[in-house]
Amino acid sequence: MVKRQKEDLNEALNSAEKSVRKKGVVYGDNPMFKENRLSTGFFVLDRMLEGGLLRGVFYCFFGAYGQGKTTLAYSFISSAQKIVPDGKFALIDMEHRFSSDYAQRLGIVVENLEIYRPEFGEDALDKVKELILDRYDIIVIDSIAALSEEKIVTTKMAQDTMGSKARMLSKFFEKTIPYNENTVVIFLNQLRKNIGGVTNPGALKTMPGGEALKHYCRLIAEVTRNGWLPSKDVGETKYDGFNIHVHISKSTISVPQRFCDIPFNFVEGKINEIAATTDLAIMKKLVTQAGAWYSYGEEKMMGKNNVTKYFEENPDKYEKLKNQITNSNLPVEEQEEESEIKEEEKK
Repeated sequence: MVKRQKEDLNEALNSAEKSVRKKGVVYGDNPMFKENRLSTGFFVLDRMLEGGLLRGVFYCFFGAYGQGKTTLAYSFISSAQKIVPDGKFALIDMEHRFSSDYAQRLGIVVENLEIYRPEFGEDALDKVKELILDRYDIIVIDSIAALSEEKIVTTKMAQDTMGSKARMLSKFFEKTIPYNENTVVIFLNQLRKNIGGVTNPGALKTMPGGEALKHYCRLIAEVTRNGWLPSKDVGETKYDGFNIHVHISKSTISVPQRFCDIPFNFVEGKINEIAATTDLAIMKKLVTQAGAWYSYGEEKMMGKNNVTKYFEENPDKYEKLKNQITNSNLPVEEQEEESEIKEEEKK
């Protein structure tokens, strides 16, 4: 009796397996599940994202005006263009704010960046789907708040259109998610006053796009300004830039609730990656501080700017520092093993 039951069970399992295979089941060791990431161009951000921007994933970076969202997105494109010289990159410029000069200052090869300015939100999202099917490398949508349905643009101001953006985005994700295996899609988003914020003081601000956006974007990060960089040219300008603070509020591809600061000089149009790494090294006490003096190994320097300059002039020391930061969270045994492997690779 038991033998017969086992035979029936095996037969049922085999039948079910054949049935599923006919429908195109993909097993977990399939190459399509291997992680393929694009570097953001910044060590501190790559480390926070555990390797960079994961292909086939939707991202959302939101924040108030003038915090560095667009600057970050342009920098991601600039970095990816160096990694994939023959890659395909697109900007859906719904806010009509793209500046060729500014993009070039941030390192973008503008001849290799396609700019689209659709009239309506539906056209923009249809274009994004088309580009995803064409296996683009990075698509930036600037911004969700500017995605307006045709009926909103063409009807009178007084007509009620509540929830239209959320419905449009929900439909977009349903139609696009199954096809995105290669493209990094970055949504930039603004902040709005939360109408229900009076009764819920913890949520005075919200971002447009509805709940579908929060569910389908596998990483959501808030971008804020965290302190100003004093001007070197005293008398003309007060500040030369500011720290772009990136805080991951939701992530299913890295550890959430991480944050980092990236110094951005808007006079030069340059993000200082080494300064950001130096700040992280000081926080981890790999570079020690005693008043205005900083120490790294046997080197002693006065002022943080000189520490940054030291690593700029000594690329080998900078690479060593990055390795130390990478290994700093590992147990002691794993750190020793990691350094032994690197020594053998050098030989």
